Amino acid sequence: MDQYAWDLYELSLSEGTPFEDIDYSLTEKKLPLILGSEFKEYYSLGDEIPLLYFSDEWIGVVQGFLTEGEVIKQDWTEYSLDTRILVPSFKEMSEEIDFNLRKTITYAQLEGYVLLKDKSDYLKANKEIKKLSQKYNLPYELLRGY
Repeated sequence: MDQYAWDLYELSLSEGTPFEDIDYSLTEKKLPLILGSEFKEYYSLGDEIPLLYFSDEWIGVVQGFLTEGEVIKQDWTEYSLDTRILVPSFKEMSEEIDFNLRKTITYAQLEGYVLLKDKSDYLKANKEIKKLSQKYNLPYELLRGY
């Protein structure tokens, strides 16, 4: 999750702090986490949680809890965040992090979504993405998600 997506979906916390600029820089195998509201009965702010992230062992640190009922809308579908864990989308990664792991994380973060106000906008958006993809020689395409 990056700051743009946080603002776009107008997410809010019931407790804790949202991701800050420093959280978007990966310097060690410790991840700031924002947990969905249903995790509050199991964890507290500052708790360290062992987890697997991209098949590597990491430590997650609970930084906040989303307000109950928060959702993300994509392709005309609502996804509840009450049982989800948010991790920052990294802008920078330290050389201390294994090269192959940095590469895997970077490729995963390149996947994205295009939010269209109306399904009829699909053809126009698809045409624009194809044009940019060809211009910059990138293997991107717009898939229908509804």
